[in-house]
Amino acid sequence: MDELREQIWDYLFKAGSDRSVADIAAWAGRQPDEVRSVVTHPWFRVSGEQVGVA
Repeated sequence: MDELREQIWDYLFKAGSDRSVADIAAWAGRQPDEVRSVVTHPWFRVSGEQVGVA
């Protein structure tokens, strides 16, 4: 889980903007529910289905 969290953080940081849970899941090859559980963390800002770096 920590490795995926780090990968998602890097992806969002490099993207420079928020991304949807669906976009992140497609990029990571994971299920949206798994992405939601990983980004429920102080490193991320979640608003509805949009996720960004906190």
